[in-house]
Amino acid sequence: MQGIDSPPGTWSCAGVLGVFVRHCGWAFAGLGGLLLSAPGVSAPVDPLLAQTRAARDAGRPAEAEGLARKGLSASDDPVWPLTLSLILSDQGRSAEALAILSAPHAVPLPADERLAAEAYAHLRGGDDWAAMRAYGELLRLRPGDADVRASIAGLLDRKRGPHGAASLDGVSDRRAADMAAARTRWGAEVRDDNPARRFEGTDRALADLDALLARLGADPAADPALVRRVRLDRMIALRDRVRMAEVVAEGDALQPLPAFADQAYADALLAMRRPADALAAYDRVLAQDRGNIQARYGRVFSLVEAERLDEAIAAADAILAETPRFTGPAGGPKAKPYPEHVYAAALAGEVRLWSNQVAPGFDRVRALAEGAPANASLRRSYAGALAARGWPRAAEAETEIAASLDPESLVTRIGLAETALSRHRLAEAQREADTLAALAPENTRVARLARDVRAARGWGLEVGVSPVFNQGGGLNGLGREWAADGRLETPDLGGGLRLFGLFQWAEAEPVEGHVSRGRAGGGVAWRGADVAASAWAAESWGKTGGASIGASLSWEAGDQWTLDAEGETFSRQTPLRALHYGIRADSLNAAIRFRRDERLSVFASGGLLAYSDGNDRLSAGLGATTLLLARPHFDLTGRADLYASRNSRPGGPYFAPESDFSASFGLSGQHIGWRHYERSFVQAFSVEFGVYDQQGFDAGWIGVARYEHRWRRDPWTEFVYGLTIDRRIYDGAAERGIALNAGLRQRF
Repeated sequence: MQGIDSPPGTWSCAGVLGVFVRHCGWAFAGLGGLLLSAPGVSAPVDPLLAQTRAARDAGRPAEAEGLARKGLSASDDPVWPLTLSLILSDQGRSAEALAILSAPHAVPLPADERLAAEAYAHLRGGDDWAAMRAYGELLRLRPGDADVRASIAGLLDRKRGPHGAASLDGVSDRRAADMAAARTRWGAEVRDDNPARRFEGTDRALADLDALLARLGADPAADPALVRRVRLDRMIALRDRVRMAEVVAEGDALQPLPAFADQAYADALLAMRRPADALAAYDRVLAQDRGNIQARYGRVFSLVEAERLDEAIAAADAILAETPRFTGPAGGPKAKPYPEHVYAAALAGEVRLWSNQVAPGFDRVRALAEGAPANASLRRSYAGALAARGWPRAAEAETEIAASLDPESLVTRIGLAETALSRHRLAEAQREADTLAALAPENTRVARLARDVRAARGWGLEVGVSPVFNQGGGLNGLGREWAADGRLETPDLGGGLRLFGLFQWAEAEPVEGHVSRGRAGGGVAWRGADVAASAWAAESWGKTGGASIGASLSWEAGDQWTLDAEGETFSRQTPLRALHYGIRADSLNAAIRFRRDERLSVFASGGLLAYSDGNDRLSAGLGATTLLLARPHFDLTGRADLYASRNSRPGGPYFAPESDFSASFGLSGQHIGWRHYERSFVQAFSVEFGVYDQQGFDAGWIGVARYEHRWRRDPWTEFVYGLTIDRRIYDGAAERGIALNAGLRQRF
């Protein structure tokens, strides 16, 4: 048998394989060696074989093939079918090469040389797995052959199996980088169910990457391209570990970034509250890979957080439209629900909820949750939709269902803590927030929860001032008015209990002269899940002084019904003109409200103001509000009100008609001028017009117009100021007023 060794030359068997391997981007040691040094090689080489090899080396495949076929027909030496198979494989005719190797021959082909030639044929045909099987068989025949082991390791490297490659061929710096990258993927994709251990795999990957970078940094001959690649992989691990500031710093240093690293950079920018920069990065990623679904999701979130809400809705809808509902095997029926479609559908609903499109968003999310009642993620989304609708009890019930389906996950525990806060179980919310902060301090949702709990439990201050300038009104006109009030509330003392202090000041210039009332006091307030109550005592001074006590009670009888009641002696509702004459009034008020959802609310109220001069004023009101328009950053609400009152002793030294009645209709709008997370600027307006009819006088028109700015820094601070213009009628005389108002709400 003639040996199949190839003389030196550009197109030897080993040379062809080397070019192929280099084009594939991975080192493949030794296939040439397998064919050059196979057992059974003999010399000298006959002239026809030498001529065949020379034609192959010179890149004349047709000539080489013809010579090899001539040799095959003239000799039974196994060298000829082996040589012909290599020549055919060089040309990409792998099926023909394999057919020759599997055909029966008068002299059987040596098993190891046949397997080596089969591996080469599979490689040239693009079937790496078949090549690996051939090399596996060859390794059983040559267990100590370093070339075989290197060949299999090269294939494993190509198939992203660096750990297996290392076990066969050792650990080079490049392979160590591959191993660390693989561990990074595992750390992100395979998370421990225990939230406390969710980063263990990623932490191991970061340790490997840091050690490799230190080793490469100490090596003057280290490949800069490899160092850069390891740093890019480390960016991914840092992103998965939620060390976002480090990701951004590394991304800035390594610009321009390949798409996979740019995506991690975008994720980090979004987490660092730089949505505009994140959006630009996601757009760069998608310019290279339009089908990158995670980058498309990130782009939607960036649009939401950049307050480009119409675009966010359109982007979410585009993802949903392009995501198939069902999946299945290639070439087979598409009958299995596709989880990505479910997520895309939920996202399209949630983006609407975030964009002031509550009703359509709610309908979408509810339909998904009802269609997959055992899907914990959809049940959590539905709980969020219920909360957006203003139904905290229904949201709590849904959150508990989700928790029963997925009890250990971090997102479930966050949802339960947020529910406790929304239901005013502050101690429970604080315990959960503390636990979660220790467990997941990097989680932005946990940080927001902790901040909101602190704000809800801390000190509270509300102050407001309002100068008013009135003209007209006849004897009942109040001229210039001034009012100020404040309330300071202690932190939660436990069980929903707080103490508070109050201060009020009012003064006016009626026809009788200047009159004022100061009032200061304090009390206790309690807030439970469904009931809130308070009681207070105060001392008044001014034209008429004295003590007062009061109490209030509010009961939320479910998510839609609320009942309120309040009573107070020497009530703050006592008119200033009555105080000028030493007349006081005790008050009792009650109201009931039905709030179907954010679109419709109906309320009714009644009140008694019992004056010390024997007059009792009974009043009643009925009203409704309806949402007329809801768009991102803007909503418009319609309102209708009816009011009537009767005094038992009309005509006293303050405005006390025997009976009166008013009907008014109006619009109110709210526009978010800008918003950046908790910070926002809102402008609000309302206009109301109606008719007022007082017994004994002609009916006339009344109206009020308001405009207000609201600045919010965070959950702790909000500043409000505005202007009100109104027209009222007293005993047939119209009074026009202009009022300025300013207020501060501060938690600390």
